[in-house]
Amino acid sequence: MPRKCSAEFSILSRLEKAPKEPNGEYSSNSYFTAIMGIPRNLRIMYGHSYQSYVWNVAASERIKLFGLKVVAGDLVLAKEDEDKEVGKVKKTVSSTDPDEFDPENDENIQEDVKKDQYIRARVVTEEEIKENKYTIYDVVLPTPGFDVQYPENEQLRKVYSDIMAKDGLDPFNMARKVREFSLAGTYRHVIAKVEHLEYHIRHYVDSTEQLVRTDLELLRLKQQVIRDNTPEMIFDQILPESAVESSDKKTAIIIKMQLGVSTYATMCLRELLSNQL
Repeated sequence: MPRKCSAEFSILSRLEKAPKEPNGEYSSNSYFTAIMGIPRNLRIMYGHSYQSYVWNVAASERIKLFGLKVVAGDLVLAKEDEDKEVGKVKKTVSSTDPDEFDPENDENIQEDVKKDQYIRARVVTEEEIKENKYTIYDVVLPTPGFDVQYPENEQLRKVYSDIMAKDGLDPFNMARKVREFSLAGTYRHVIAKVEHLEYHIRHYVDSTEQLVRTDLELLRLKQQVIRDNTPEMIFDQILPESAVESSDKKTAIIIKMQLGVSTYATMCLRELLSNQL
């Protein structure tokens, strides 16, 4: 196994050294030790990736079940003046063991612990639905964790349970003694509006042709302007089309947008690419 495959190499190296049980199998402790051999940042990323996977499936099912209307049991972010009713962040895991989860003392997992500990979610009431107080843009869903509220709609709660049951997990029992595996969870809006949306249609011939400048290239161009003391220039991120004439030209659509925090265009691109254009 090449060393560049760091996660796989770490697991196999530790299992190679681990003793086996009389039945020829490794003990659960051996597997745990092997997993803990993966670099810490990578272990954390795996947990966050799984949270995002569950959230993506839950969000898709939410739209399939109820469309774009707000329904009873949906969640919205609580306002500041409602925080006292909803409650503050609770420490589900408490211990003096340094290997146990402590969100306040672990800088490496602050992405998972909500930046503002008073950000809470609450359930939309029937009265608020009748008053059209909220739209689909206000509805949020949690990534699985020990410090989030799940929708009260039984169909949606079952979505979380069914997805995670396949992996032997319970969304309503997410606290763990090992800090990397004890994820607080957070909230993401089901649908968000993008800002500064642009699209460009670009023709090209070679499938390996570069269509846009990378951020690093733009940075280096700006540094060169400063270094050469030349007038400030604005560099277009989209490169000009090649002058090569060909009957086999391909068409690309370049999309540019600005997204909010914890907002991703993955599902938008999925919907665009799932249809024949």
